Amino acid sequence: MDFELNEDEALLVEMAGKFAAACAPGESRWAKLAGMGWFGCHLPEDAGGAGLGLTGAAILGEAMGRAGLVDGYLGHAILGAGALVGSSAHADLLAAAVAGEVRLGAALIEPGARHDLSRPATLARRIEGGYRIDGLKSPALNCREADHVVISATLGAETALFVLPAGLPGMTLTPIPGPDGRDLVRLELAGVMLEDDARLKVAPDLPALLETGFLMALSAESCGAMQRLVEMTGTHLETRQQFGRPIGSFQALQHRLADMHVALDEARSLMLAAAMAADARAAEAAQLARKAWIQTGWSARRIGEEAVQMHGAIGMTGECDVGHFVKRLTANELIAGHPGLHLGALVARAA
Repeated sequence: MDFELNEDEALLVEMAGKFAAACAPGESRWAKLAGMGWFGCHLPEDAGGAGLGLTGAAILGEAMGRAGLVDGYLGHAILGAGALVGSSAHADLLAAAVAGEVRLGAALIEPGARHDLSRPATLARRIEGGYRIDGLKSPALNCREADHVVISATLGAETALFVLPAGLPGMTLTPIPGPDGRDLVRLELAGVMLEDDARLKVAPDLPALLETGFLMALSAESCGAMQRLVEMTGTHLETRQQFGRPIGSFQALQHRLADMHVALDEARSLMLAAAMAADARAAEAAQLARKAWIQTGWSARRIGEEAVQMHGAIGMTGECDVGHFVKRLTANELIAGHPGLHLGALVARAA
């Protein structure tokens, strides 16, 4: 696979890198992200986006991870706006979301199957004039301040997507104390009544495509966080003195830092392969996205543990940013599911 970026993608890498360097972990840069048009970077041009696809989303996802932002890019842009594409009845809502004028939440993940978004246990029943929704979504992304929430539900034999105005009767949001400050909630849907136009009239394969985008984007964000940990660890080894010399001069620590770089490259290469395969509509895109998340989980554990250990006691303190990024990687695993779950899913589908 050709990993060479085109001119637009290379420019985006440069812009995103400068943006991430100017951010501090835990910050919100909503207005800036909207002003640069990054909420629609991955969307088709005819939907108001920049047409850079999931490769563009991967570039921005890495920047979000490196910056440690808490703006809900994944829930709002990747899942929320991504679900609205192709639904002509919701074109105005999509345009407002891309401009950052409204906030979208995404409730596609369920506690019993974080590794599989294609078969929700949440049920949608047809009633006169609309639908009734019952189920539980957790963790739901970016929902506390959302104006609308995109949900998935099983309707008969198919997976349907709906967009709900926030605050409908029967919707109960319980905040989940996230370790890195992101907006995560438990969303209970008990007899939520929707009108006909709440259902998104989209292609039947969109839920599967959203799952591919979700796994790829979360992998990209994790790669950005891992990049920061590798950089901070390298700087620490260069400046921390022991026995009158930098500890980075000790061969054993040099080898461990090299292993961190290898682990990052393993995750990043699979993540980019998944993004490019998805943009090319390749048949293996979904499988590559799941493999990317599995490798990301393995690499994140290795890099996080090494970063803390090589920083020593300071790596465990709130004053050191190492802890923030390790917690972010841990939270990402809690959101999408342990690599073992996804590995089991791959084995089951190959059987």
